[in-house]
Amino acid sequence: ADPGGRIVTCNPFLARLSDRAPGELVGRTRFELTDPATAAAHEAADRRVLETGSALELEETYLRPDGTTGTTFSVKFPVRGTDGTLSVGGVALD
Repeated sequence: ADPGGRIVTCNPFLARLSDRAPGELVGRTRFELTDPATAAAHEAADRRVLETGSALELEETYLRPDGTTGTTFSVKFPVRGTDGTLSVGGVALD
C-alpha cells in the first residue's frame, strides 16, 4: 500500500481473498473493499510500519467473500521507492 493506503499492486492470492480481479483492487483502499473494523486494523498495522520503518509480524483477520472470517499470518515491511516514498509491502499466509 502507498502512504495513502491505496493498493499499488495485487497478486492472485489477494484477488482471490477479495473475490475480485487484481485490476479491480489496484488504486483502492481497504475501506473501499472490506468492513470498517477490518480495514482500520490493517491500516493501523501499515501506519506502524511507515512510522517505525521496521518490519512487523502479526496475525490479521479478514472477511471472506462468503462472509466468514479468515486469519492470516502476515509480515509487513517498508518499501522505499526510487523517489524516496515509503510504502508498505506484505506477505500473508492463509
